[in-house]
Amino acid sequence: MKKILLTAAIFIILLWPDGALAELTFLQANQDGASATEYTFSGESLGAAAADRYIIIGVNSRGLNATRTLDAVTVGGESATVVTQTPNTTSHTTLSGIAIVLVASGTTGDVVVTFDAGMLRCGIGLWRADSLDSATPNDTGGSTAADPTYDIDINAGGFAVGTVHAVGDVGQATAVWTGIAEDYDQQLEGVSSHTGASDTFVAQQTNLTLTATLSNTQATLCTGAFASWDMTEAPEPTPTPVGKPRRDIIKIKSENLIVLK
Repeated sequence: MKKILLTAAIFIILLWPDGALAELTFLQANQDGASATEYTFSGESLGAAAADRYIIIGVNSRGLNATRTLDAVTVGGESATVVTQTPNTTSHTTLSGIAIVLVASGTTGDVVVTFDAGMLRCGIGLWRADSLDSATPNDTGGSTAADPTYDIDINAGGFAVGTVHAVGDVGQATAVWTGIAEDYDQQLEGVSSHTGASDTFVAQQTNLTLTATLSNTQATLCTGAFASWDMTEAPEPTPTPVGKPRRDIIKIKSENLIVLK
């Protein structure tokens, strides 16, 4: 019996990951119903400072007339990269976009969203991600469907986020998400609303369908943006040379505690 437990202990030593587990956390959503080209959301919570803390920003807005573009996003003075944006110009412009930025210091920061021309309103959703493999997303996409949807690829250990702008028919539109878990569903102004969702995945996902099913909407005015990222892989453990076992303490789910000597 002791030999079996000792073998199990050595097996755990060789396979146990040394790297920290990555995390994805939804922070909060906010909105501004004013007409502007630049929107400042002051003092947004960013969580505890960390050298590998990335902030992901979901942006939803609506403007008049010609196509509008999400020009820039900053968080705590740091310039974000807009990784995807989807306009719907069926009637004026509805726009959804996602940006990401490394913000290593500070527990709060101003989020500034700038468009190429005037908008009627703007909303943001913020997520925090630690231990990303890269700020470059694994997959991105957009949708102007009545129920915005996208078939996304997510690598094992990675995560996905989605954000959607909806214009209600009579009253505020609401959303039910499938594929990932809803984080917020908030009124922007009047009949306009924005919603966002996210999830992490242990196993690889190929063409996973993410959908925000909207109620009470003007179906031709909706937009959605979607993106996935990879987590940093834990470093490979160093194999123990034969005849020279490591002097570690290993806990096994039993009443036994084995010390290798």
